[in-house]
Order: sequence, then structure tokens, then C-alpha cells
Amino acid sequence: MALSNYSPSGVIYLGQVPWNNSYKHVRLYGSWDSQNSDILSMCGIQSTGYSYIARNRTLKVSIPADRLYHVNYCAYRNPSIGSRWIYCFVTDVEYVNDNTTELTLETDVFQTFLYGADWSLPACMVEREHTDDNDAMFTDEPAFDLVYTVTDQTFKRFDAGYIVVMTSAYPEQNQNIVDDWLNPSGYWGKPVKPTVYRGVPQGCVAYCCQLDYAGGGYVKENFELLMNGLSYAGSVDSVAAIFTVPSFFTLPQNGFIESDSSQFQTALPVEQFDAPDWVSGNGYAPRNRKLYRYPYTFLKLTDMNGSSSELRYELCSNPTPEVNILASVNPACQCMAYVKDYMGLSAYLEAGIVTEMGALGSWMNNAFQTWVGQNSFKLSPAAALGNVALAGLSGGMSIAGTAGKLSALGVDPGRASGAVQASKIDTGNAITGDVVGQAANLTGEAMAAYKQPTTARGNINGSTMYQSGLQGVYAQRIQCIPQIMRQIDDFFDMFGYAVNKVKVPNMTGRDGYNYVKTVNAAPKSLRATAGSVVTDGGRGTPAAELSVIEACLNAGITFWHTTSDFGNFKLGD
Repeated sequence: MALSNYSPSGVIYLGQVPWNNSYKHVRLYGSWDSQNSDILSMCGIQSTGYSYIARNRTLKVSIPADRLYHVNYCAYRNPSIGSRWIYCFVTDVEYVNDNTTELTLETDVFQTFLYGADWSLPACMVEREHTDDNDAMFTDEPAFDLVYTVTDQTFKRFDAGYIVVMTSAYPEQNQNIVDDWLNPSGYWGKPVKPTVYRGVPQGCVAYCCQLDYAGGGYVKENFELLMNGLSYAGSVDSVAAIFTVPSFFTLPQNGFIESDSSQFQTALPVEQFDAPDWVSGNGYAPRNRKLYRYPYTFLKLTDMNGSSSELRYELCSNPTPEVNILASVNPACQCMAYVKDYMGLSAYLEAGIVTEMGALGSWMNNAFQTWVGQNSFKLSPAAALGNVALAGLSGGMSIAGTAGKLSALGVDPGRASGAVQASKIDTGNAITGDVVGQAANLTGEAMAAYKQPTTARGNINGSTMYQSGLQGVYAQRIQCIPQIMRQIDDFFDMFGYAVNKVKVPNMTGRDGYNYVKTVNAAPKSLRATAGSVVTDGGRGTPAAELSVIEACLNAGITFWHTTSDFGNFKLGD
């Protein structure tokens, strides 16, 4: 039976929109009015006179198919039922006859049920989103193929400021006639006073000789005087090590360093320099702040010789970090370099590096001179008697000259013993046979010592970094090359940052678009109650549509805030 006074009033608008039913990109409107106005402006084909237009069905319209093949969207309402608009995707356009076309409609869940009006999204686990939250600056991102370059470098190189001799004795000059009689060479090796270094007994002390660069070479007279004095005293073997330390130490120019000196057992930095600033220096200015963080931008401490440490600028208290060098005078020739005020500590040494500071050296052992120094007291009686030329050894006379003197007395210094040679001495000579015998024995020992080669002690290998003048501590700002920076910047532009935090998703925080990806999102319907009449003021969202919204959020959605820039990721947000 026909209804009296009933006039079909259903109306449909057909057109094109830039989004589709994959819901990877969704136009997010702030109100129903702005939504309806914008969508209808894109749907310019109108068809009217329908008794009722149902959802998710096929619909025949009196419009030729050729006019509708480009259509992907429609908006309709049933005025006889209410003023509410339903928005649908046109998923298929099928020719029926010349004047009739069948359209397949699929409800657009995100437009038909408006966020903030029909449904809301409480706090949930947000996997990724566009955010200014500093917490997101520390989350791990997907692995990219990172290629690095050094965009700035500062350094402190170690020069040769001092030579330090670790010795258990030092040359003492003769002070009286007894010393002269015992040590005709003028020196004797005086043992050093035992010391205690950090509770450990030490049998050596450090003698420091300052170096000055003048005339194209290092002036080292005081070092030579020390070593020659030990050689004259026959005490070269008292030297345990010789090494250099940089000039930033404040040490005696020529003298011993006390074992309790602050320079010997310092726990404070002895030198410092500024690392490169926390900025971009590769010619590319990133749009996303996270590219200024590790692993895309970071600070590296290195000695260019195998010791290095990577540090995060974001964990430094100063955007221009200060590098401190902690060192003491020690034969290991090592120091510690670290960044001050890092990871909440003024000296976080675990993030520092241990590197070489100076180099071990070598020294000469003259076997004959050592023998003379060690036997000068034997030579002294012969010198006092005045007729045995061997005494000249202590004053610098040559072996040949000494042997000639003895030969003149009828002694063969290279062959016979003192007892035999003494019989060849004229009994009227002032020198007794015993003295001559001793002289002959000493001469034989002297000849043997004279023929011994001069040898080197200590380290003769050297250090390439030290010898080339490159030894030191280097602070480098490391960043990805511009090509990689652009690729990662584009990724962050599209998909935001990894958040991994329970919070209310940020769907509207930017001007152009927001990306949101959740885990186990739980959207809920707003204002609708069971059994209520659905009106424009309180529509709510059905369970099936909430499930679609949940699945899309968990897969990731880009919410666009303007239609004109829809899909444009170069907005600079």
C-alpha cells in the first residue's frame, strides 16, 4: 500500500577525493561542518529522488557510466530520516544501459564517524608518531645503512717537553781527597733515597731535563751531563727507563721530581681543550631534531692509533664539551682523556680513552767507560806511585798510550800475568813488582773492556705517531653524510619517531599531517547509548566500525589536516 503524501528525497553527490579505502592516509576534520563543506566541494555530480539510500550496497543511478568512471567517492543523506551525511567510497562503476549505471558503495568509516565527535582514542601504547617529546629522542630507530664523515675536529697533540730518567742512583761529584782517591774519574754513583708512591715502595726516582727547541734541534746538554756522569761513575745500569713527557706538565727544569709531587701522582686534569660544537657541519641542516642525536651525530674521542670511544652529545651537559687529559709522570707513557660532565658525572672515565703520551727512549752503555768507573779505585794507587801509565785511563789516556808506558817498563800488557811480568822489572825501579803486576792485570782487563762494543739499553723501537708529531688526543664530530641524512629525514617526515610509550596519540599536533601507529589501540564510541535514537548530536560508532579503526591505527595512519596538501610530505612540518 502506497504511503500518502510521501515524496522520495534521498540525494547523492559523486566525485573524487585524494584518499582511498586502504586508510593509510586519512583526512582528519575538526568539525562536521568543515568536513561536509570540503567533501561536497569535491563531489560535483548530483543525483536525487531516492526513497532510501542504504549503506554498503549497490546503487543504480540515472547517469551514463562514461560520466562516472572517474568517480571514487560519494556523499549522501536521506532527508526524510535525518540530516546526517554518509560518506562512501565508490569501489566499482558498472554499465547497466545507456542511462543507468550501477555503483558499488563502501562506507568511509573515518569520515562517516568523525574523530572527536563519534569516537575517541584513550591512552594506549604508541609505537610511532610525530612528536616533540624529548623522550622520543632516545628511542631506537630501524637500522639504516649509515655512512659517516668527520664534520669537525679539534685536538691536543703531545710535544716533547721534558726527558725523564728513572734511576736508582745519580752521579755525585768528588767532594774531598778521599773521593778523589776512590774516584779518579770525578764521579761516583750515589744511591737514591727509597720512596713510597701510593703506598708502593719505589727504588727509582725521576730526574727531569727540560727540552727547548732551538737552532733546529732539541737542546739536551743537561741530559747528556747526567748520562755522562753516570757513565763516569760506572753506574749506567742504574737507569731503569728514559721517556718523554709533554710540555704541559710543570716540572723542574733540571732536577729530581719528588715522589709525593702533585705532578708525579696527580689525580687532576693537567690539560684540557674544547671538542667540536653540537651542530650540523656537513652542509645539510636536518629538519628532524633526532638527526642531531646518536647514531646520526655523535662525538668521538680517538688517538688515531687504535684507541677510541663514541660519546653522545645529548648526554653532555655542555653543547661544547670539554675534553680533559688526566696524566702523571710515569714510564708507561700513558694518559687518560675523557669528556667532562658526561652522563651525570664530572669525570666518567669509562667513556674515556687511555693513550700514549710521550715515548720510551734508549741510552748508551760504553763498556770501557763503565769498567773504568767501576775500577777507578784500583787504578788510583798506581797513579799515586806515578810510574804506571795505566792511571792515565782515568784521565782520558788511550789504551795504546798506556800499553806503551808499560812496554817501556818491560811489561807485555796483553799476555803475561802480573806475577810473571813483575820479574822483568828492574829492582832499582821505584815501582815494586807487586804494583807492576797489578797494573799488568788491570791493563789486560782494560784491553778486554776496550774491545767490548758500546751497546744500547732501553727501547729502540720508537713510536710512529710520536716521531711524526701526530701523537695526541683528537675530538671529532661524526655525522652521516648528507645523502644519508636526507634519506633518514624523509623517513622521519613520513613516519615520525619511535615512541614506544603509553600515551594519548598525537593525531592533531602539527599543521600539515600527523602519523600515528599504535599497539592494541582501543577506540571507543562517544555519546551513543543502547536503545537511543541516533541523532546528529550523538551518533556514536558501531562495534564493527570501531574494529576497523582499531586495525588501521595498529597498522599506522597518516592523518592529513588540509585537503590541498594531502599527500605532500615536503610541507616542512
